[in-house]
Amino acid sequence: MSRFGRRIDAALELVDEEIARVDAERDAVRRFRRRIGALETRRPAGSATAPTPAGAIRSIGEGRSASPALDRVRTAYRETVMSAPHYEDEYGDTFEESVAAEFGAETAELLRTSDRFTDALRELLVRACRRSLSSVARSATRFDGSDGPSIRPASASRHSTGRASV
Repeated sequence: MSRFGRRIDAALELVDEEIARVDAERDAVRRFRRRIGALETRRPAGSATAPTPAGAIRSIGEGRSASPALDRVRTAYRETVMSAPHYEDEYGDTFEESVAAEFGAETAELLRTSDRFTDALRELLVRACRRSLSSVARSATRFDGSDGPSIRPASASRHSTGRASV
């Protein structure tokens, strides 16, 4: 094999590694979304009706002790998103830094300061997961050519990758 051929093979191997990382991150966010969807929520204190997302965000509070459900949200995030095989090598950040990078600073702050897991907070996290999955799907199209020319020839593809459906 020529030197040029070895370089192409090395480049394709790097693409395959990146595809595997993107797939692992996508799957981790999906698992996190499923886990938080199954958690029981509580209404904000003094609320007689279901809160609006904006109302719930205002009522989240002054950072009192975390509820068991919020502890489960944080644990679910660590056990899914932060447990991707390459996570520590690639990112190596804290919980708060990871949530801020994945879902935005406001979401990270709400998870840090909330005193209970409300329907509105769950919906905020589900929407953040959807945005994250959309972003992963857009990034992934650069590899497989589903949104234009692929960076890898069809004959070089070693595996097919599923893409995030939002």
